Amino acid sequence: MRQRAVTQVFLTGIATSLGVESTARSAYDLGYNVVFVLDAMTDRDAAARRHSIEKTFPRLGETATTDNVLKLLRGSKP
Repeated sequence: MRQRAVTQVFLTGIATSLGVESTARSAYDLGYNVVFVLDAMTDRDAAARRHSIEKTFPRLGETATTDNVLKLLRGSKP
């Protein structure tokens, strides 16, 4: 990704409190800007998902919705 000048990653997934969170920590540690697409992730454990979203994610990056991300990628205002 560095060879392609990637500086930002957008994360989604089906295991918010495990897979998404661990990927986010790695990306953050490697210096990438992290965006969590909240409406494009889920978890079997609602309390764990809520904890990740409310406590962990704000320390690692920004949060957004799919609609806002797509608008930004198209060059529109969210």
